[in-house]
Order: sequence, then C-alpha cells, then structure tokens
Amino acid sequence: MVKFRFISPSEERFIQKDINSKFGARVFEKVKNNYQLIVAEGKWKSIFLVPPQIVKIFNIIKGKDTPIFIGIHFGDLLKNQFKIQIAALELISEYTKKYV
Repeated sequence: MVKFRFISPSEERFIQKDINSKFGARVFEKVKNNYQLIVAEGKWKSIFLVPPQIVKIFNIIKGKDTPIFIGIHFGDLLKNQFKIQIAALELISEYTKKYV
C-alpha cells in the first residue's frame, strides 16, 4: 500500500543538491517555488510537485482516504539516487541553460 506524506527536510535537501548540481544554481528553488513536495512511499519513494490548492485538499483527506495520484511526478528516490521524470524536465528546462 502506498502512503502519502510531506517530504522530510533531509529528502528535500538531497533532491535540491542533486537538481542544482545537474542543472545549475537555484534551479530546484525556481521549480519548487509554486509547489509543495509530497512523497508517495511504497516499494520506493515517488516525489510529486503539488500546487497549493491540491495541498489544501490533501490536508483534508489525509488519514481518511488515499489518493491514487497527486500533482506532477517529479521523480523517484531509490537507494540514495534521485531519478527525475520527463514531466519535471519540462519545468526545469525553463530555468537552465543546460541541454535537457
């Protein structure tokens, strides 16, 4: 069963360091600016970028119901490695000069 929760500070720092090292300084902060990070934890951890209006709904249903999907799939955390998803690359491409 998949459990949804807000990202921990250590998980967020890990992803921030990974994204900024690959795509440039402060790219993570620019992408995350309008979103909250939520983790779907099961066999692995899937990270989602969730807009504020959906976070409000998530807070209401948390503990009562489990969403099937929430927000933009940003990537997956697997054994100390962040694997970014294609949907996230489109957002990142707006803030980097690196080839995405």
